Amino acid sequence: MQTELKSPSTGDYAILSHTWGTEEDEVTFQDLQEPDERKKKNGWSKIQECCEQAKKDGIDWVWIDTCCIDKRSSAELSEAINSMYAWYRDSAVCYVFLEDVPPLAPGLPENEFEGARWFTRGWCLQELIAPSKVEFYAKDWTDIGTRWSLHETIGYITGIPSSVLLDRDGPPKCSIAQKMSWASQRRTTRVEDEAYCLLGILDVNMPLLYGEGRKAFRRLLSEILKEHEDFSFLLWTAQGSQDIDESLAPAALELGFFHTEGLSLSQTRQCPYEEIEPAKSLPEPLSQALARRSPPQLTSRGLQVEMLVQSDPPRLEGLEHEETSLLFTEFMYKGKLVCIALDANDETDILTTEPSWSAVYNPAISQAPGPTNTSIVKMQQHDHQLDRIYTDDQILCSRPASDLPPIS
Repeated sequence: MQTELKSPSTGDYAILSHTWGTEEDEVTFQDLQEPDERKKKNGWSKIQECCEQAKKDGIDWVWIDTCCIDKRSSAELSEAINSMYAWYRDSAVCYVFLEDVPPLAPGLPENEFEGARWFTRGWCLQELIAPSKVEFYAKDWTDIGTRWSLHETIGYITGIPSSVLLDRDGPPKCSIAQKMSWASQRRTTRVEDEAYCLLGILDVNMPLLYGEGRKAFRRLLSEILKEHEDFSFLLWTAQGSQDIDESLAPAALELGFFHTEGLSLSQTRQCPYEEIEPAKSLPEPLSQALARRSPPQLTSRGLQVEMLVQSDPPRLEGLEHEETSLLFTEFMYKGKLVCIALDANDETDILTTEPSWSAVYNPAISQAPGPTNTSIVKMQQHDHQLDRIYTDDQILCSRPASDLPPIS
């Protein structure tokens, strides 16, 4: 075996996806330089097997995260994590080693595959999606199948639609909410990694600050808003208690993007976000208002964003208060504009979709959906369900879009 410092972009290479053991088990960058020491580690065998598989496939180089990053250098670690999605994407093949899955002999229940720890880890999400070719191997390195051949089972486990799993180009057309929903049952060892592991999938970059804890997810949201005016993350609704279970991934859960432990992998189904897509065109008064709005920004008071609000909609089933306003998200659901109900409090100007989240805003004067400056100040323990979300045909009483009064 030859080791050499090379850029992963140089030539064809295979890349390994796996779940890490303890620090004592894994072969580090420093261990790799010591032939006698590296062989003592439990993680050495999977490195050998990975190299053997690459050799069979006619590939000369492999890249493995445990031993190809010098983690003593914070600069190198930050560069590697920000480049990780691209490295997996540009690989000739990604070998997924499932150390807890036995050989899948004919007739063996598929739940052995479905129960793999690999499907629960945050970092493994981009390793599933990014590469153009993904192959799965059991604990003895016998072949299980590919992402293509197993796409129905993988979709059932992860909630990722087959259209993404079968697409060599990855998920750039999916909404932010849908991408985040794929991470809803995955966990990371360090709380900051709940944000960092999503950088590539969400197509953003940011420096790493281990030790910042829950602030990492707030910074991630800020970076998302700089790159994408995608407000689909507002389509999360609350479920269960507002109390945060400290045993869960607290930073992401507090911001509403991860499930609780109560939902098992076998219960996961296709996420409804695959049916939500950006509106390709809007009525002219609305599109003009959006063109004039200021860019969104995350402030100390919450998310500051100009969106479209109808302050006096007709009565709708499920709305409890006459003061309800409706916030337009600029997304389509089955051909209809999606809106979220906001219940106003006259004393505080707090709008809530109890118990999902709250917003502070100055109500729009226009009878039609109009621009309003809105601050989202709290999102906690949400689930990706489309409760209490309404479409424009319900809100506008089926009036043609051309009949909307101009925005004042």
